[in-house]
Amino acid sequence: MANFPNVAACVDRTHILIKNPGGNIGEIFRNRKGQFSINVQVACGPNLEILNLVARHPGSTHDNVIFEQSGLRVKFERNEVQGILLGDNGYACRRYLLTPVINPVTESEENYNRAHIRTRNIVERVFGVWKRRFPCLRRTLQTKEETSIAIICATAILHNIARNLSEVFEENELNEDGDWVDNIIIVSDRPGDGLAFRRTFIVTHF
Repeated sequence: MANFPNVAACVDRTHILIKNPGGNIGEIFRNRKGQFSINVQVACGPNLEILNLVARHPGSTHDNVIFEQSGLRVKFERNEVQGILLGDNGYACRRYLLTPVINPVTESEENYNRAHIRTRNIVERVFGVWKRRFPCLRRTLQTKEETSIAIICATAILHNIARNLSEVFEENELNEDGDWVDNIIIVSDRPGDGLAFRRTFIVTHF
């Protein structure tokens, strides 16, 4: 897509609103917008299919923390998945997870950013289609935390079944949670390693 080579999947997160769990744990579910939510990480493919889902973290959890603790990261680090994962700047840039260049200078970097954004847009489309197909995800789930997580997982499975059955569905509503990653300090396990790989990748392909 958009002539961006070797992409295995695109990853992003969306907040599914829930009622205040209350008790000692209630506040950890309050996200940056002051709402109670579950921060859901989704990796998707080119046909709007959900390839990987993490739906267990409270709304206050940082995106990169969710990725660090996910099986998705383990699969890429063990080379069990061939190709590159695309994510926004809420994630640390790695050799297998490429993020946009924050301040592009060269024409190659600008071309890279354009292709990156156009390709990664697929995950925003997934959020839009998924939430339109299951309107309960667009409202506050009035269930216990465990039940809310079960609903999220079940609707993701049903979404994939619908895609596999080639159900036609309008895709004109994007995820309204889009840009909650401003002013984030990116920290890598090996500082500079992912950034160096990205520089080489840009020079080679763009």
